[in-house]
Amino acid sequence: MNKSNIVALLIGSITTLLGTVVANIFSERRDRRKDFNNAATEFRAAFTEEIKGLTHYKRDTVWNIIRPEILIKHEIAMNKFRFFIKTERRIGFDVAWQAYSKHEPKQNHEKESPGYISENWDTEKEKFIVLQKIDTLLSYAEYR
Repeated sequence: MNKSNIVALLIGSITTLLGTVVANIFSERRDRRKDFNNAATEFRAAFTEEIKGLTHYKRDTVWNIIRPEILIKHEIAMNKFRFFIKTERRIGFDVAWQAYSKHEPKQNHEKESPGYISENWDTEKEKFIVLQKIDTLLSYAEYR
């Protein structure tokens, strides 16, 4: 083997190695993005029915739509999705989750009878506030 063949062999080997490393990096990024998008789809889907209810059911109060069992469903979805959020964005997500999950009405909703909206209960405003909180949460699940 002469010197030029050895140099060509080394250049070929280094090029192959670099190509493999670069392909692996792009493959990992693609896989992480795919995993994030799948988790984001699942997270968004957990809120679909409640968004529909808050948007379309005029007679229902927020508390007839966002019941305790619904909050549990949302919390399960949140815990699954939280893992996929980048560390630097996770604090903001946690703050948004607390704002949503700890939302308190302006008036004690338990005094309301089901399906009844008192005159001093601003249901539409309350729904708007909750929808804003949901929208903030879902902003973390925008597809990449």
